[in-house]
Amino acid sequence: MWYNDRVGSTDPSTAGEPLYALFEDGGIAVARSSWNTNATVWSFKSAKPVGGHDHPDQNNFVISNGANHLIVDEGYTYNKVTINHNLILVDGIGQIGEGQVWLPSSVGNQTGNIVRFIPMNGTYYIQGQAALSYNNVNDFTRHQVFITKPSDVIVSHDRVSLTSQRTVDSFLHTKGVGSLNATGDNQFIIKYGASYMTVQLFNYSMINNTIESQLYIPELTPQGKYNPNMNTSYPYGQALRTTLQKTTGYDLVTVMIPYTTGMSIPNVTKNNIGVNLSWKDGTNTTVLFGNSISYANVVWSGQAAIINTGSWTFLQGLELTWNGFSLSSNDSIDVIGNITGTRMTVSVTVVNDISLTLNFGSKAVLNSVPTFDGTVMLPKGQHVLQVNAETSAPTPTPAPTTSSPNPTTTKAPATTSPTTGVPVTTASPGSTNSPTTGPEVTTNAPSVTPQNPTVTVPGTPTPTLNNASALLPSVMLILIVMVFY
Repeated sequence: MWYNDRVGSTDPSTAGEPLYALFEDGGIAVARSSWNTNATVWSFKSAKPVGGHDHPDQNNFVISNGANHLIVDEGYTYNKVTINHNLILVDGIGQIGEGQVWLPSSVGNQTGNIVRFIPMNGTYYIQGQAALSYNNVNDFTRHQVFITKPSDVIVSHDRVSLTSQRTVDSFLHTKGVGSLNATGDNQFIIKYGASYMTVQLFNYSMINNTIESQLYIPELTPQGKYNPNMNTSYPYGQALRTTLQKTTGYDLVTVMIPYTTGMSIPNVTKNNIGVNLSWKDGTNTTVLFGNSISYANVVWSGQAAIINTGSWTFLQGLELTWNGFSLSSNDSIDVIGNITGTRMTVSVTVVNDISLTLNFGSKAVLNSVPTFDGTVMLPKGQHVLQVNAETSAPTPTPAPTTSSPNPTTTKAPATTSPTTGVPVTTASPGSTNSPTTGPEVTTNAPSVTPQNPTVTVPGTPTPTLNNASALLPSVMLILIVMVFY
C-alpha cells in the first residue's frame, strides 16, 4: 500500500461508507454504531482455523467504545490458549490445538462458523457455532445482537450442550488492572479511559462469578521490547470468570451496555428466559430465547424473534399463529414486518423452495395477489404477506423495496461461509438525550412495561439456517427478540 499525501481525507459518514462488513474467508463480522469518534465497535469471529498464527478462539468477540477497549483479546501471545479469549473452557480445557506456539494445521477440521449474519438498519444479528472446536461438546451456539438505536446494547446468548456432566467456565476479558468491579448480584461495571460498560448476567441455573487478574506471556514487553525468553508473564487486565458446576448444558444471557457520561442507557430487567430493555424516551425492546414464544397475540415457533411496538423480526422459524390465523412451512423461513392487533404486513424470506400453508380465509394478500386457505409453493427469495383481520378482502399495498441474498441451509455446526452481497444500511448515531447520573444501570422495572412472553426451551437443538441475510426496511422500528434453546 502506498501513501499519497495529495489525496485529501473524506468523512466516511458523508461518503456513505457502510457501518458493517462481513469477511467470509476469515469468519469475521464487524459493525459500528456510527462514524462518530465515540462510536461503539463490535467484532465477532468464528471460522475454520488455518494453523500457524491462528488462535483457538472460535465464537470470540471484542467491543470498544471510542478509543477505549472494553471487552478485549489479550493481543499476540507466545502460547495460544483459549482462556485468553472471551470464550468457554470445559473441565478447564479450551479449544482443540491450544497450548502451542503455532496452532497446528491439523485443527482445520475442528472448525467454527458464522452460521448467519443479518444487518437490519442499525441492528445486527449474528449466530456462531463452535461445537467442533471442543472435545465433549455437542453444541456451542453463540447468538449476539448489537443494537445501536436509541443507544448501544449488545445482548449475547450462549447455548451449550455437553456429552456428559462437566464444569464450564465462561470468560469476559477487560483491559487494565482495576477496570472491572462488581456492582450487584451478577452485575458488573467496566471502566477504561472515558468509557464505561455495564455487564449483567442472566442464567437459569446456579452460577458463580469471580474477578481474576490475567497474566499473559506476550512477544513484546509492556515497554514494547522483544521478550526473548518467552517465560516472563505480564499483567494485562482482568477477567470475569463465570462458572457452572456439573452441568450437561445451559443458557447464559449477557447484556453489555457501553456508554460515556451523559448518554442515555436503558434499564434492564429479566423476562422469563430473556431481558427487557427500556429507554427513557419510551423505546422498549424485549430479547427472548427459546424455540417457542408467545407474546401478545402472536405465537412463533422458531429459533429467534424480534419485537418492538408492532414491529417484529422472526428468524429461523416454521410456524406463526396470530389472532386465530396461521401460516406454516415445511422448511425454515425468516419473517420481518409489522404486526398489530388486526393487521399484519411481513416479508417472508425463503432459503429453499418450500410449501407454505396459509389459514387466513379471504383476508390475506401474498405478493399482491389475494390468497385463500391452502398450500402454496414459494420459490426461494423474498415474498410479501399482508393480512387485515377486520376486512374480508385486504387491499394490496406496494411491497418493500429491500432485497436480501438467497442463502442456503445446513445443520449446526455448519462448515460453510456466510453469503455476501448484503445490502448496505447506514445507521445513525445513538441518542444522547436523557443523561444518566452515574456509571451504573438500575434494575428497576421500566417505566413502560412490555407484555410478558412465555418461552419454552426444548431438549434437542433444531437445525440451523446457514448464511441467511435479511434487511428490515429503514422505515421500520427494530426490536430484536431472539429465540433459543
